[in-house]
Amino acid sequence: MFGVAALWERTVIDDEDVIDSCALMTVPANPLMAELDDRTRQMPAILRRQDYHTWLTSTGARAQALLQPYSRDQMVAHPVSPLVNYLNYDDPQLIRPAV
Repeated sequence: MFGVAALWERTVIDDEDVIDSCALMTVPANPLMAELDDRTRQMPAILRRQDYHTWLTSTGARAQALLQPYSRDQMVAHPVSPLVNYLNYDDPQLIRPAV
């Protein structure tokens, strides 16, 4: 499990119209993520557990300092079933290594 840096906002236009918006923050890809997809050279900004509180409650400058590529040494990658791309499938087998 991990958390990602994102921004969320709710805009109330009138009593009936509400717009909820969310943006996932990205950072330059670490070497592992760059191997998987070298088109964008970006990855989600993954937050360390000890940084959750800072991201959620601090100033913009302190939160921005957390936007760093996650350590490659803390990540593992393996091929998975192509079914992970379909919402119709929800099974623990989907995150197991594909053979």
